[in-house]
Amino acid sequence: MTNAKRILALVLVCVMLIPMGISSFAAAMSVDTTVAANWTAMAAKYNKGTWTPFAPASNNYQLKTDNFTFKNVNGGIQVYTPTYSQLRAGYGTSVLSSKATTQLDGLTVAFTADEFDSMVDTAGAGNSIGVIWSEAPITEVIGGYNATDNTWSTGNYTAALAYKSGLRNLIPFNKDQEAGIPASDKNATPEGQALYIGVNIKKQQADLAPIADSIDIVYYDGQYINKNDGQVGYRWTFTARNHPDTPNSDYTACSVAYDDIDLRNGLTVNVRADDVLGYIVNINGIDYYKGTDVGYFPDANVNGYSQTYNITESLVPTENYLSTMTAAQADIDLSGLKTATKGYVTVGAVSINDTSSSMYSHRCTYTVKSINGVAAANWAGQANTCAHSYAAGWTQAANCTQPGGDFYKCTKCGAIEIRNKVEATGHTLAAMVEEMGTTCFRGGLKSQKCTVCNCRPVVESIPMIDHTWGEWTVTTEPTETEPGVETRACTFVYTPWNEKCTATETREIPATGTPVDPDVPTECTHEWGEWVVTVEPTETTAGVETRTCTLCGATEDQVVPKTGKDWKIIFDPDGGVMPEGVALEYGINTGDNYKEATGIDYPVPTMDGYLFAGWYWDLYAYTLTEGDWNDGYFAVAMDVPVVALWEEDPNWVEPDDGTPKIVGFNNYTVTMKNITNIKEIRFAIGHYTTGTQIKNAEKNVTLSASVVKNYTVDGVMTYDLPWVGEYTFWVRLNDGSQYWLYDNLTEINPYVTSYGVKLTVNDFGENYKDAWLAKGTFNSYSEIKASTAFKYQASATKLGNYAKTTHDFTYTMTDPGDYTVLIRYNDGTVDVIHHELTVTTPVLVENGLQAIITNIPDIKIIRTAYGHHTSVESIKKAATVRYFNNKTAIKDAEQYMIQYRNEGEVTIIVEYNDGYKHYFYYNVAKKVPTVTQNGDTVTFGNLDDLYIIRYAAGKYTTANNIKNAPNAQYKKLVNANENGEIVISGLTTGRWSFMVQYNDDSYNFYLLDIVA
Repeated sequence: MTNAKRILALVLVCVMLIPMGISSFAAAMSVDTTVAANWTAMAAKYNKGTWTPFAPASNNYQLKTDNFTFKNVNGGIQVYTPTYSQLRAGYGTSVLSSKATTQLDGLTVAFTADEFDSMVDTAGAGNSIGVIWSEAPITEVIGGYNATDNTWSTGNYTAALAYKSGLRNLIPFNKDQEAGIPASDKNATPEGQALYIGVNIKKQQADLAPIADSIDIVYYDGQYINKNDGQVGYRWTFTARNHPDTPNSDYTACSVAYDDIDLRNGLTVNVRADDVLGYIVNINGIDYYKGTDVGYFPDANVNGYSQTYNITESLVPTENYLSTMTAAQADIDLSGLKTATKGYVTVGAVSINDTSSSMYSHRCTYTVKSINGVAAANWAGQANTCAHSYAAGWTQAANCTQPGGDFYKCTKCGAIEIRNKVEATGHTLAAMVEEMGTTCFRGGLKSQKCTVCNCRPVVESIPMIDHTWGEWTVTTEPTETEPGVETRACTFVYTPWNEKCTATETREIPATGTPVDPDVPTECTHEWGEWVVTVEPTETTAGVETRTCTLCGATEDQVVPKTGKDWKIIFDPDGGVMPEGVALEYGINTGDNYKEATGIDYPVPTMDGYLFAGWYWDLYAYTLTEGDWNDGYFAVAMDVPVVALWEEDPNWVEPDDGTPKIVGFNNYTVTMKNITNIKEIRFAIGHYTTGTQIKNAEKNVTLSASVVKNYTVDGVMTYDLPWVGEYTFWVRLNDGSQYWLYDNLTEINPYVTSYGVKLTVNDFGENYKDAWLAKGTFNSYSEIKASTAFKYQASATKLGNYAKTTHDFTYTMTDPGDYTVLIRYNDGTVDVIHHELTVTTPVLVENGLQAIITNIPDIKIIRTAYGHHTSVESIKKAATVRYFNNKTAIKDAEQYMIQYRNEGEVTIIVEYNDGYKHYFYYNVAKKVPTVTQNGDTVTFGNLDDLYIIRYAAGKYTTANNIKNAPNAQYKKLVNANENGEIVISGLTTGRWSFMVQYNDDSYNFYLLDIVA
């Protein structure tokens, strides 16, 4: 497959494609002569799926150009894409490529999106308008057919894939370049440079207005072709991530909250040179260029220019902000294009035109108004010399990254100017948060989130950590003459994503044979002479003695011991384990330094659960430090016995061998780990060692495999026990193995929890006498007994009923506040626990005939009835009682409105699931206007919250009768005068009916006689 396959160019007119079809294409597409003089027009429609050039001709696979028109309308080029009914195919593309060249600096293209509907395709793509400036001209929109060998180098063309990329696929490129070369490669020689700007219209609005929600900018330096998908150039995507319609809906990297572009005001694309960045792209007055604002930027992933981090799994879906980021932000510029002088301009659009919905006509007409301020049909490469004439356009507020102000638009070329400019507010950064932990094979990530626009403008890397090496393993055994190899691997695993390090290290193992001495001839069988002392020993230093071969003259040395006395250093590790290679006893000559004599650093023994605290020399009550050993201070002159000192390691965790274990008691709750493949667990009070003993125990319980499973999550079982005492647990596995576990449940610490006014005494122990629940803060039984506040006694019998099941006792109080729980035991001891009950209280908003109840989360039921009721039992018996429960009327409601028809006192009881009941007493009174009459004029006052006044000549007694009466009229608050009154004048002589209705459904009827 050649690199030409990666063009993915869109549509049509390849001379070599199907010769017989060229004339029909040309005939079917209409191009105005004034347009054809300066532009090459190309267009086609094609099927949504895979288009195969040599498939049988059918509506599904045939390229078509029928009904496309390119017309001069008042100097602009109006481009018409046929509807589905006019030309049956799924996608349409229309392109205009200039015959003249122009410079890139100052390039300004103005469009109008005349009838671009915003239909969203099932593939997630939408209509798009694009501009390409390229050094090489675009002469066809499909290519790669080789008539000689009848091959199609672009393969089966997937229209949907190209559609997502807009006109990017049309960029001409050097087919001989190697894919994957980054833009800033020091050896790159740009050829065929290009800049593509795409405005993607993906939002469907009720009025079918074209609303753009993302911008694509592609810079092609003549070198970089993505090796994964064949796309040319580096792409930046700018998205409206935080638009209220679809907040955080894209899957690109963290961008800024770019506003949607309303194309009903037209579309202007402007490119200007910049000394730092090379070029800046401006669309409808907004600059799209800043590196820290980029949504998805260069997708190169070689030479360290990009790193891909799959961290989205650790974030909530609305924060999938970082699928790709670039380490070398120096690449984020367009300076490479400065080597180009002039290029060709291509403008066009890609549009959906299928049968996604019958209600849309799929009209995708647009007009290219002007190029560089010159009418598009007449433009022939002129530079931008427009003398701007600005008219007021729109006002836009500043946000974190974009300026605001009054936007003015040039009436000639469409360029945008911002007046009364308000600079961007800048991000408001939260604290730095680690997004991805670091490993030994890649660094981690941490970021700061903007609390306003929810993006992460600050992303920093966390350096890699060192490898965690395993044991050395022999991979190549040594021989007598050849060395071997041993290898060790890194064992680090990043557990959140189960990423494993694959690093390894190797080292050489010496050959097993005796090394050959190069100074000794192999043929000599030495005859050694006598040993002769060549270096005399002293009391503190060893000497040397040498012997010589009488045949070949070879020599051999050996050590002569020091003359000083040997002393012993004796180690007692006190239960610990000495390091490998360190003996428990060393003989050292007088004056020797320990490290020099032994060749071993300060010995540090180890012991599970403890930290080594030093060596203790009992003779002098002195603890030896590392400096005493390794820095030359510890030279012995007597036998020295030392003992290891140990301190408990607070962070020590017993190694897990995978067998069942008790890992904790919390009051009555036992926690066991490694509870897998269980056949059954039996436990009993007492100490037992056989199955028969535990089965015959008076208090024993058997948990079947299915019961154990109900209490186990990820191999950890949490189970509430029924008694206090010494427990034996007999754990039997399906493979026949069994384990005996022992632990004591002796100390029970009761505690109190609450849910609203439901107070629960948890784990109240055994041998209890009773429990007292009292409102207030007390410290003894006598204080509670003497108090006149509310108190309740739970007897031993009542507690015993709860102890058989949960050891928890729950009682519903009437009011929130401070409470005391006092538990008395038979041995005379007491437990006193203080606890505060807090509740959610509703709020009543009074509104005439309506009562609005707010602040009702976790509500159970609302009851109401006329009259004054002080209990639920009383209101239930009332004839006018009404109920509103959380299963129907008030389910998930934030507030609820109760409508009354009659005046009078009502009681409202709001009951929450936590047991709390709140009482409201409300005097329902309808709203009444003031009415004054003066001849043929009637004036109504006191009209706050008025809904409507209806009136008609004649006598009527209902709202409907007045509404349906001949010549009925109405007034609303908009008709009120400056005093808030509604004046109705000019009434004819006779009887008139008036109805005044308020928003709370208060109705007031009046019959008034009008006299001359």
